[in-house]
Amino acid sequence: MQSVQLIKFNINQFENIEDVVAEEVDFTIHINNGHTLKLICTPEALKEILIGHLFTSGYINHISDMLEYTIDEINLTSNVKIAANIKSISYKKADYTIKASQILVWMDKFTHYSEKFQQTGCFHSAAIVENNDISIFYDDIGRHNAIDKIIGRMMLENKALEDKILLTTGRMPMEIMKKIHRAGIKTIISKAPPTYQSVLLGKKENITIIGFARKDKMNIYSGENRIIL
Repeated sequence: MQSVQLIKFNINQFENIEDVVAEEVDFTIHINNGHTLKLICTPEALKEILIGHLFTSGYINHISDMLEYTIDEINLTSNVKIAANIKSISYKKADYTIKASQILVWMDKFTHYSEKFQQTGCFHSAAIVENNDISIFYDDIGRHNAIDKIIGRMMLENKALEDKILLTTGRMPMEIMKKIHRAGIKTIISKAPPTYQSVLLGKKENITIIGFARKDKMNIYSGENRIIL
């Protein structure tokens, strides 16, 4: 984040103040000395977003598919060498249920978790729930970036995602659903809604989609078999 000088108008008067705003950067990824990707993101957790984005975009299936990679945090670039034949993905079966009341406890904690959002109002957040609590959390200016960082971190720790629960502050369009489906995540919970196409995917793949999870209410759009009283 960066400090800026600004003029605040309040109760019919102007005031010169200093405040903080989110910072965004262009992170450039060079793949096999040929193809180039450009991500607009916050300048933290570049390793996590690199791995997560390459995975959710289909360039790799496992970290071991990345034969070499470097990250230049000064010039905000990365060079990655990816194997010609990447390994296939095998998903683990995960049968679990979630108490509806517990979801609301998680979301209440989650929506107050981000100091950066409290300071700027400019960040989206994503988190993983495991062992009945938030274990991994990331912020970014883009909701898709925050999720890529989560997935990248889980891959770095060699943790399966099939039995984990993803919390997000953002809407759940197909762009997001395709990422979590590829990662094997079976439950996504947000304070915002999904799109119609996302609901269709959720029903087809038995992904639990929960939106408008706030205070004592939520909407369960698909995968309702996992939610119990």
